Amino acid sequence: MSEFSEKRDFHRMSLDSALDYQREGDSERKQGRVRNLSARGMLFVAPEELQPEQRLTLVLTPVNAITPPMSARARVLRCDAVEEEGERRWLIACALEQVD
Repeated sequence: MSEFSEKRDFHRMSLDSALDYQREGDSERKQGRVRNLSARGMLFVAPEELQPEQRLTLVLTPVNAITPPMSARARVLRCDAVEEEGERRWLIACALEQVD
């Protein structure tokens, strides 16, 4: 019988929320969808490939109007191509560096 031991410091919370993101040095905002969130990281789906170490400004808008939007600065850790609804999308894993 094996025992599972969680090795993460913080639990992930599954989400399906709108996300606006902006690459550092770029004035254009793009839209994505958050898949999960923890105290130190986020996984979201984006319409474009982002490079590891790219810095981002994120604004997470919860579905529930009671919860205020969350703003953060983040760093891309990895980017993986996926097919969603017949279109190529990108799963972006990032580290949250500052949460406002």
